[in-house]
Amino acid sequence: MADRNDGALQAAIKALEHAVMPALDPADPLAGEQLRLVIGYLRLLRDRLAQIDDRARFELQHYRSLASALRDEARSEGGEVAARFETALALAERAGRPAERREATAALAAAVSGLVRCAATAVPERRRRIEHTVASQSRRWVDAQRAWFAPLGFELRPDQLPALAQALAPAELRA
Repeated sequence: MADRNDGALQAAIKALEHAVMPALDPADPLAGEQLRLVIGYLRLLRDRLAQIDDRARFELQHYRSLASALRDEARSEGGEVAARFETALALAERAGRPAERREATAALAAAVSGLVRCAATAVPERRRRIEHTVASQSRRWVDAQRAWFAPLGFELRPDQLPALAQALAPAELRA
C-alpha cells in the first residue's frame, strides 16, 4: 500500500491556508496566530516525515543510555523505582517495531523522571550525582530536539546547531 501521508499533509496545509485562514475574523488575532502555528507545525511534520523513525530510534537510544547510566542509583533507591527501571530496560531490549520503540522510550523516560523526583529529597551528594548524570547525558538530546524544531523559527542561533542527520545519528557514527 502506498504511503499517502505526504499528500494528506499537503492537502491539510492547503485547506487551512486557502479555506480556513480567509474565513478567520480579522478582529481575532489569536486565532490567526494559532492557525499559522498549526500550519507551520504541519509543514515541519511533512518535511520531517522521512526522518521520524530516525528520531524515534535516537530517542530510544538516548533514554536507554541514560537509564543504564542511572541504573545503580535506581537499584539503590529500591522498590518501585528500581522495578520501573528494570521493566523499562527489558522493554527496550526487545523493542523492534515502531510502536514498541515508542512504548519503551516512554517507559524509560518515566523511570528516569521518577528517579529524578526521588533525588529531590535525597542526600545532597546523591542528588548531585543523579543531576550530573542527567545533565551530562542530555546535551545530544537537547541538540537533536533543537535541530528537529529549528524550521519553526524559534531558534536564536540555528547556525550553531548540528545538521539534523548528524544530531540523530547513532552515537557510534557521530563525529
